[in-house]
Amino acid sequence: MRATGFTLAVVCAATAWLAAAAPAARAIRPMATDRPTRTDTPYSVPAEHFQLEMDFVTVGHLGYGDTDIDGFSIAPFNLKYGFTDAVDVQFLITPYLSTTTTTGGSEETEDGFGPAGMRIKVNLTGNDGEGTAVAVIPYFVAPTRGIEKLDNTVYGLSVPFAFTLANGRTLGAAAGAEAIGDGDTSVFASVVFSTPVVDAWSGYLELYGIAGGLDDADTQIVTLDAGAVLDPGRNWAFDAGINVGITPDTEDWRVFVGASARR
Repeated sequence: MRATGFTLAVVCAATAWLAAAAPAARAIRPMATDRPTRTDTPYSVPAEHFQLEMDFVTVGHLGYGDTDIDGFSIAPFNLKYGFTDAVDVQFLITPYLSTTTTTGGSEETEDGFGPAGMRIKVNLTGNDGEGTAVAVIPYFVAPTRGIEKLDNTVYGLSVPFAFTLANGRTLGAAAGAEAIGDGDTSVFASVVFSTPVVDAWSGYLELYGIAGGLDDADTQIVTLDAGAVLDPGRNWAFDAGINVGITPDTEDWRVFVGASARR
């Protein structure tokens, strides 16, 4: 009950913050977010600005053999602050995470506060949104309850790219590596194509993959992701998407609805 009450308070506070988000006093570049795609953007938050990116809710399912794992989280968010026009710091919090494992007729649920982490994004070039942009993002995620990976400290480095195409389209990509627990490692990569659809709506299609980690070098997680973004202003946006698992090690599906805002 305490976790639920705290989560509801976070959702209400974040919703109020999003609703109050207003255009900045000085001209700044358009807002760029690390959501809803799994591919991070190389663009940082402008200096002295805050940016909130959050899921209202996410729901996912994994089934293998006679076991089903259903999970959902409420209000996981990434709060960013721009230290300079090329560097921002990010705080990632999951106020509520629930995982239910069903095997045969037996069911077990773990729930409570989810993972917490920190990232620093350093844009190396292209922060003005013209041509090619590149950044580096070192990060860590603190131990927490839940799936095996989240019971270990995770340290990682992501290198995202963005390429501006014609007619408002963009091509993004990222590559990186993680160190998990006492020495397990994994590598990941992704590519995403985004395009305007109509008015303030845009859509994306993404391929994302991870190899290795958790004492199993043969583990391969691959998803095909798709979603839509409503971006009616320079400082706020709403989005929704679905991630579909392609390989046996991958969660079958995950759906989410979220929003971003900048002040």
